[in-house]
Amino acid sequence: MAETRVVVQLTENHGSDQENAASIADDFPFGGELNVLDKKTLRLLCCQNATKPQVMVAQKLRFDALYVNNNEEHKLRELNTLLNNLFEEQRDCLLLHLTAQRGYNLMLLVDTLIVQINVKLQQLCLKLERCDMHYRHIAEGNSCNPLDAHCVFQDTKQLMAWLLNEYRLRTSLAQGHEAFQVEYSVVHPEQGYRFSVNLHIVLVAMEELCRGTLCSFRCYFSNDPISAALSITELTSYVRHAGEQVADKPLYLLMLCHVLVTDSKINCNHVQMLGLANLACKHEQDQQKDHYEPLAITSISSHNPLLQFEQLSNSLKEVNDCFKLVQGFMLQYQEQEQQLQDIRLSFNQECSNFVPALLASKEQLLQVVNSITQQ
Repeated sequence: MAETRVVVQLTENHGSDQENAASIADDFPFGGELNVLDKKTLRLLCCQNATKPQVMVAQKLRFDALYVNNNEEHKLRELNTLLNNLFEEQRDCLLLHLTAQRGYNLMLLVDTLIVQINVKLQQLCLKLERCDMHYRHIAEGNSCNPLDAHCVFQDTKQLMAWLLNEYRLRTSLAQGHEAFQVEYSVVHPEQGYRFSVNLHIVLVAMEELCRGTLCSFRCYFSNDPISAALSITELTSYVRHAGEQVADKPLYLLMLCHVLVTDSKINCNHVQMLGLANLACKHEQDQQKDHYEPLAITSISSHNPLLQFEQLSNSLKEVNDCFKLVQGFMLQYQEQEQQLQDIRLSFNQECSNFVPALLASKEQLLQVVNSITQQ
């Protein structure tokens, strides 16, 4: 599983007053209202039941970082941490970039894949030998897209040329989400060692995120591995595969959410984005907690037989509860199967009664036709 850092960027919508008023009137009944509490926490007031839009529910959402103003220093700081993990720690990284609407991300790609890469390589006295790039459009139900590309570049100048020419054409023709995988092969000229690392950039638009993919993301960032394994889509499969490729060190995943705010109000796409970001942050905190707690429990239980017996009793109780749950599911399945058999028998009986009635109607119709013919 990846090591996840969740960052939320709140940007004020500086449109005209009429546009803001229209946006609030259209989106707020299905969106929410924000109130920033501190540098990591905000309060979200939103409607969770479409049949009762007048009932608002307050939620407290927490992230690893919450930036209110659109400051370049914040983005550069996060990218610097990402590239430190990429080249200093020599671990694969993934930038999961979420926006409400599908936009033009050329400047983000140039800054991340080229400008900041060159700066970091110069700082670490590393030299780029080649970069192997895979570009892919991700759309549900379409695993192969003619706009996908695979290119090998000898330096970042060639990659820049591809972005300015090929990418601009491909992204204007395609729909859905986009994913980049760039493998950087670098060498340290003085010390002579070489290594290769992968940087993934996944550009996600919430407006094009189907319900199944949204549920799949929630399962991926939850503590339910069974649901996560059963709920698989093209987008989550890509993120999961990027994490499974890493053998030695876990993938470093930076989840960067851009939220457009209009007079403290956001639309439904931003509400879903913030809920997903909060779940991802909570899951990462739970992972860190689970990583440290078992050591303390083991050290205590090894010196306390009574505590060890209580732990075994609790484990046995959990197993029994799981068994009862499975048994309940089996009983429900048997009842449903019996109901289906009853429905099938009833259907067959109705069919058997329907055939004679149909034949009788056919005979009556023939008699009527013969009588009309004879007249």
